[in-house]
Amino acid sequence: MIIFILSIILLYVTDILLIGIAFAALKDKYNWNLSPKKYFFLLFAIFALYDSLIIPMFLVLDATLTVRNEAIVQAFDLDPNFPLVELFDLGMYEFITWLIQAFLAGLIGDKLLNKKLKENI
Repeated sequence: MIIFILSIILLYVTDILLIGIAFAALKDKYNWNLSPKKYFFLLFAIFALYDSLIIPMFLVLDATLTVRNEAIVQAFDLDPNFPLVELFDLGMYEFITWLIQAFLAGLIGDKLLNKKLKENI
């Protein structure tokens, strides 16, 4: 379970870094003059779309998950062969996660790109 949680955290960190840097690079290349609100909203929309793309895949695949560790089954009250798509329900957790990701991506993308540009000058 610890490996699963660390893998999810690693995925979130990678998404934040890559999307933040890519969006900041596009903004600088095309000289987009975005207000902080628009910048944040666009990043929020990107993360919402990016994280929601996996849901149709699991709906079509009808994939299920079987956990054989009794302690995990009891702790999370899992049914045998429960549909994997239930892990990807859209709720308050995702909304808050996208808000945090958008904020961090904007902050990190600008900081890393501006640092690179200042070093080159």
